[in-house]
Amino acid sequence: MPTLYIMRHGKAENTSPDIKRHLSNAGKDNVRSVAKLLSDKDTQISKVIYSSTERAKQTALLMCEGLNIAPENQLEDARIYNATVSELQTVLSEMGEPLESVLLVGHNPGLADLVMSLSAEPVSLSAGNVAVLYADSWDDIHHCKCKFVEKYHHKEI
Repeated sequence: MPTLYIMRHGKAENTSPDIKRHLSNAGKDNVRSVAKLLSDKDTQISKVIYSSTERAKQTALLMCEGLNIAPENQLEDARIYNATVSELQTVLSEMGEPLESVLLVGHNPGLADLVMSLSAEPVSLSAGNVAVLYADSWDDIHHCKCKFVEKYHHKEI
């Protein structure tokens, strides 16, 4: 059963330009906390696709470190920044061979809109949150027939 993990980047510093903003120290801690939650559930991610902004890249790399995801299973994609639902679905449709699970790391409002489009569930994605969706096949993901399962967020530190 294909699983799609949709994650908003962790909390970033308030600097500019926007695409170069780094995760704050609290943001890094929060992302590590979410990675540990998923790791403790023996979560296996086949591929990570992330936005080219610095904060999304840092988020993805911290998740990869916490979940032991090899570099060859990590893909940066500039199209994720400010992407619409349609653009995000295009990114997902270009993954290649069917995978068991994918972690998509990016930005709101596109990611929250994607969850809504795929599952008809209005889910709030705060910084560092992960929404988990299941489908019977990747074709169902492309046809917006997913089931929202749960949301992970960091534990307060």
